[in-house]
Amino acid sequence: PMTAFKSILNEDTACLLLYGEVSDEGGEGKISCRDIVNELMYLDSNYRSLSIRINSVGSDVYPGIAIFNAIRQCKSNVTIYIDGIAASIAGVIALGGKKVEMSRYARIMLHNVSGGCYGNKDDLRDMIRELESLESTIGEIISNRCRKSPDEVKAEYFDGKDHWLKADEALDMGLVDAIYDVEESVPDGSTTDDIYRIFTNRLELEQQPQNPDKMKLEDFKKIPHFANCADETAVMAMLGEIARRADKADDLEKENGELKEQLQK
Repeated sequence: PMTAFKSILNEDTACLLLYGEVSDEGGEGKISCRDIVNELMYLDSNYRSLSIRINSVGSDVYPGIAIFNAIRQCKSNVTIYIDGIAASIAGVIALGGKKVEMSRYARIMLHNVSGGCYGNKDDLRDMIRELESLESTIGEIISNRCRKSPDEVKAEYFDGKDHWLKADEALDMGLVDAIYDVEESVPDGSTTDDIYRIFTNRLELEQQPQNPDKMKLEDFKKIPHFANCADETAVMAMLGEIARRADKADDLEKENGELKEQLQK
C-alpha cells in the first residue's frame, strides 16, 4: 500500500519514498505509477512542501515520464533527495524537483532507452523511431537541468554504455543543486548494487513496527540477574527461569497461607 511509502514530517511537509523499480501497475518491490501520481495529487493539495526520496534502478520509461510530469506540476515546494541509486528513467524522475540534493554516496546513471518488438521490418523501423524519439525527449529533460545542449547530452550519454555519475560529478554538471550527508555508513569501494541494497534495507527497517517501550539488551544487562547474558536468547532463557521461580513462589505463598489458616482454626 502507498501508506508504506508516505510519511508526514510536520503540518507543512510530507515525504514520499520512491524506492524500487518503476512500473505501471506496481507489485512487490516496484513503484506503481498510478499510486504515486495519485499520492502526489493528494499531498500537493494538502502540504506546502514535499520531500521525495529516491533509490531506484529505473525500469519502465512511460510510467517514469508520467511520474516526472506529476512532480513538475506540483504547486508545492518539491525537493528531491537522491539517497542511493537513481538509474535510467529514475535518474530522469530525480530531475523533476524544484531543488535536487544528492547523497555523497549516491549515483545517477544515464544511458540509452532500451526496448524491443516482434514483427516485420516496418515494425522494427517503427520501434527504432520510437526509441529515438524517446531519447530526444529525455535528452531535452536532462539538458534543461544541466549545462549541455540536447545534442551534447545524447552524444555523451546515449552511446550504448551505462554512465554512472558520482555526486560531485552531477553537481559540476548542474544536474543537482547540492550534496548532503546521510547517517548510513557506506563502506569505501561499495558497488552500485551495494549502495542500492544499503538504502533499501534502511527502508525495510523503518517500515518494521517500532515499540518505544521495548527494552534493549544493554538495558537488561544493567539488572544484576541479566548481567552475564551474552545475547537476547540468553535474556529470554533467564526471563523464563525467573517466571518459573515466580510461579513456584506464588504456589508456596498460597500453600503457606492455607497452612496458617488451618493452624488458626
